Amino acid sequence: MLHIGGELDVLQTASVATGLPFAPVLLFMVWSLHRALHEELDLLEAHDDAEHFRNRHGSLIDHVNREAEESGEPKDATVSLPPRP
Repeated sequence: MLHIGGELDVLQTASVATGLPFAPVLLFMVWSLHRALHEELDLLEAHDDAEHFRNRHGSLIDHVNREAEESGEPKDATVSLPPRP
C-alpha cells in the first residue's frame, strides 16, 4: 500500500533522518570499547610476562640477592622482581 501511494520513500527518508544523529554516539561507543579492551589486553599481557619471568628466573634472582647480601653490597645492587598484582 505504501509503495503504491509513493509514501515508502518518505518513510525511508524519515527513518534515516531519525537514526543519523545516533551514528556519532555509536561510533564513540565502539571506539571506547576498543580502547578499554586494548588496555585490558595490555594489563593481561604484562601480568603474564611478569609471571613468566618470575617462574623462569626466580631462583637466579634469589641467588643474586643472597650473594649481594652476603658480600655487603649496597641495597641498590640487588635485583627485585616486579610486584605481584
